[in-house]
Amino acid sequence: MLDGSRMEKPVTNIIPSRELLYDLLESNQTTQTHSEIMKEIINFYLTGEELIDGLNIYFEDAFDTLEYNEGTMGSGSVHETKYTLEEFVKIVKAYKPPNKTNSKTGILYQTGYDKYFAKYAEVFYNVAVSYNLSPEFIFCIGIHESEYGTSRIILDKNNAFGYGAVDGDAYNKAWTFESMEEGIKQECYDLATKFLNPSHWKYQTIVKNGYSPDTIDGIGSLYASDGSWARKVKSHMQTIFGYSILGDEIVGEDAQAVVELAKAQVGKPYVWGAAGPNSFDCSGLVMWVYKQVAGVNIPHGTRYYPSTFLGKERSFSELKPGDILWRDGHTGIYIGDGKCVEAKGAKWGVVISDVSKKGFTRAFYVFK
Repeated sequence: MLDGSRMEKPVTNIIPSRELLYDLLESNQTTQTHSEIMKEIINFYLTGEELIDGLNIYFEDAFDTLEYNEGTMGSGSVHETKYTLEEFVKIVKAYKPPNKTNSKTGILYQTGYDKYFAKYAEVFYNVAVSYNLSPEFIFCIGIHESEYGTSRIILDKNNAFGYGAVDGDAYNKAWTFESMEEGIKQECYDLATKFLNPSHWKYQTIVKNGYSPDTIDGIGSLYASDGSWARKVKSHMQTIFGYSILGDEIVGEDAQAVVELAKAQVGKPYVWGAAGPNSFDCSGLVMWVYKQVAGVNIPHGTRYYPSTFLGKERSFSELKPGDILWRDGHTGIYIGDGKCVEAKGAKWGVVISDVSKKGFTRAFYVFK
C-alpha cells in the first residue's frame, strides 16, 4: 500500500495520465502486455514521467466491447431493422460462425447454426416484424442463448432462447416447443406483451431500474441474471448484421470521393471512440468517411473487418485508392501512391502515412 505522501502527489497527474492512456491505444510496434501498459500508466500517475519515451500501443482487443457499447450501438433499439427480408436472409445464410464445438454437446457451431438459424431465417424475420421487434435482435438472442444452435435445450426442446429456464435447473425448467417457429413466436410474444407493455410489471421494473424498455440494455437488465447479457447480444448483432455490405459494388467517382474526404480530415485530433466529424479514432475515421460518401455501414472496431468484408479482399499488389487497409487493431484508407490516411493516435491525430511503414496485413475493397 502507498503511504500518504505518495497518495497526495498523483492528483495533478490525473488528466495527463488519461491522455497517456489514449496514446497507448494504437501501435506501430508489436502488441505489448497488459502488465507493461499498467506499469507505464502507474509510473506516470505517480511521477509524471514516462518509462518508455514514445511508447505507442493498441489494445482494441482488450477494449473492443467498451468501444462497441459506447461508440457504436449504445443501448440499441429493440424495434428497428436495417434490412428487408431478402437482405436479412442473405446475411444469415452467408454468415459463418466461429469454427468451434460446444464443449458439452460436441456439436459444431456450423452444424447447429445451419439447422436452427440459417434454415429459419425467414421465420425469425417475419415473426419479429409482426411484433414490431428487430429481427436482428431476436435472432441474436437465440444465437447467444443456444450457443449457435448447439445447446441441449435447443437440441432437445426447439427452444433457442432458453425460454423458461432458471439458474440452477435450466434444462429441466426450459419450455419444450413442437417446432422452432413455435419457440420464436413465444419469445416475441413474451417480449412484446411483458417487457414492452407499459402495464406489465416487467416493463415497470425496467423503468424503475433506470432503463428504457425499448433498448437492448433495458431488456437485458431483466431478461437474464448475467450482467453482460446485453453486451453479448449486441456483439453478435454487430458481428452478424450491423455492418454487412450488400448490393452492387459502388465504382468510379465514389472511390475518389472517399479519398478526397479522407484527406480533408488530416490535422483533426485523435480521440478514442470518436467517429467524426470533429475527431476520430482509427476505425471511427473509416466508418465516418464511407458513411458520408456512399452510405456504407462499416463497423466501429477493426476486429469485425474480416467477417464484414468476407469475399471482398484485395492483394497489396492490386491496391486501389479507396481500399481499406487493416491489421489487427488498426486501419486506414489507401489514397494511392503508397500512402494512406489514418487516425494514428492522440499525439498525431489524422495524418497521411507511408503504407510500407504501417505493418498492414490485409486490404479490403468496397469499390471494385
